[in-house]
Amino acid sequence: MIYQEITPSAELLPYINCYWVIEDDDQSVLKDVSFPDGCVELIFNMGVPVFRAPDHQNFSRNPSIELIGQMSRSYAIQSQGCRSMLGIRFYPHTVRSFFPIKISELTDRVINPNAISKIYDLLFQEIAETSDLNSQINAIESFLLKQIRPEPYRRKLKIVDHAVKHILMRKDKSDLNMILSQCDISARYLQKLFDEYVGISPKLFMKIIRFQQSFKYLNEPRASLTSVAYQCGYFDQSHFIRDFKALSGKLPSQYTMEAHPYNEFFLKEASRSYLFDY
Repeated sequence: MIYQEITPSAELLPYINCYWVIEDDDQSVLKDVSFPDGCVELIFNMGVPVFRAPDHQNFSRNPSIELIGQMSRSYAIQSQGCRSMLGIRFYPHTVRSFFPIKISELTDRVINPNAISKIYDLLFQEIAETSDLNSQINAIESFLLKQIRPEPYRRKLKIVDHAVKHILMRKDKSDLNMILSQCDISARYLQKLFDEYVGISPKLFMKIIRFQQSFKYLNEPRASLTSVAYQCGYFDQSHFIRDFKALSGKLPSQYTMEAHPYNEFFLKEASRSYLFDY
């Protein structure tokens, strides 16, 4: 399996974390679990179908173009055959610049963006007609630059941008009260802005970023759950285990990178897509 990340152009860098590509000609069944990561993604699937099971048991086929909202819990995925996917990973609060909806409407959902606008079919056809990655990225960038929506309420976006970056940069030391004080707003108003731009509450977003941070330490040899909990700012080991199970569907002691072929790419420290290293 080949995984590659591409950095967006300077014009789109404020909105797009990265583009990523997965190519795999292995005919075997691939199974994995997608964990909450704090981002919204748009994925073009030009290979075999991908099936998704929010309950980890009953699978349904994903659309060829997937707009994946914020996830508050994990879901199982599987596919069989030649895989070819091209993804756009937005920052936690920037997808609304391209889609005229309240982002909480996407939470825990995978939809075809054509339900919002039919123009995504045209983009899919354009990138599916060529196997040249540079041409595909150029087509996507040209398309996205035309879709950027003017933000009529600059102060709202400025507050959300500040709050999201505060949480990403401070991680386990992020402080919701500090954000409220710095922006001179109420918790209720910040909740409203996160509902509109991020799709989940500030507290859940903070929990997801801390959860993502734990993978850095879980992958270390002989890492104890107590030390991981301490390094990630949890109150104690039981708090860490409880949060990890709620977001991943399994205990941290059951997690191994080898059992998650997709996550092996997205959770590497060197990956742009790993928001812990923002």
